[in-house]
Amino acid sequence: MTQQCLPSLAADFPASNRDQWRLLVDKVLKGGDYEKRLVSRSSDGLAIEPVYPRNNYAVGVPRARPGQPWTVVARADQPDISQAASQALADLEGGADGLTLAFTDSAAARGAGLDAATVAVLDQVLSGVMLDLIALRMEPTADGIAHATRVASLIKQRGHQPPSVNVEFGFDPIGVAAGAGGFAATWERSADSLAKAIRDLSQQGFSGPFINCDMRVPHEAGATEAQELAYGL
Repeated sequence: MTQQCLPSLAADFPASNRDQWRLLVDKVLKGGDYEKRLVSRSSDGLAIEPVYPRNNYAVGVPRARPGQPWTVVARADQPDISQAASQALADLEGGADGLTLAFTDSAAARGAGLDAATVAVLDQVLSGVMLDLIALRMEPTADGIAHATRVASLIKQRGHQPPSVNVEFGFDPIGVAAGAGGFAATWERSADSLAKAIRDLSQQGFSGPFINCDMRVPHEAGATEAQELAYGL
């Protein structure tokens, strides 16, 4: 059956509007309070209606790379080196085309994480992984600059040109500080270190992105929707 032969089911029903729907709802409520029964409130006090009309003026937000397929990213967070290596390859062979590196000092590691304190260990974890053919992203950590330096060193050690590798370095000093309850150093010193790290990576040919805004930090701390948006901004 071709598309042209499919029946137009919507054409079999009369057009309706919100006023007609509201009359039917009022019959079901039988005098009950519409606001109390069907309108809920967010933690910020914003009204959430049961039904919304189509927004004819809405504008879609385009993706950064609209012509490219979505990236399927698997986590690499096994503390055991051999297990981490085999799991990474299994995920990539199973259809993933990216890896998220969650190190032991990352809050997102959830008590596990890669214990890759040297380039040699990181090389073992990513043994057999063609770094120039996948996407790499790093979970934010307090020691993010050191981890980023090791990842960059491994990429160059394997002979890849930095511009050819898709890597997100995941620097998020504000998120890390928020999760830890404060900065380990002054903001001026932290900002200077971050700027220097990004400058060094850029000069090597890496294009980033470098900065990350981890919205899980306020969300998991119990922030409301508006507070999460405010934090992100």
